[in-house]
Amino acid sequence: MTLGWIIYYFGQFLLGLVLAPVIYRDAVALQDLFLGTSPLFWAISCVVLGPLWTMLIYWLIHYSNISGRSSR
Repeated sequence: MTLGWIIYYFGQFLLGLVLAPVIYRDAVALQDLFLGTSPLFWAISCVVLGPLWTMLIYWLIHYSNISGRSSR
């Protein structure tokens, strides 16, 4: 594994650690989450699966127009 890949994955991990509390606080504030998932699921997914993908999926499910929720 080259140094570039190590830096990339380490950066993704650090970004996940920074964004996990943000997602967790927002998920706790929402009244109903998709399929009854817990806020802890979203926080752990942010670190394990990658912060950018998790943020995109979280936003699509809970805030985008395709989610079918009324505007907040």
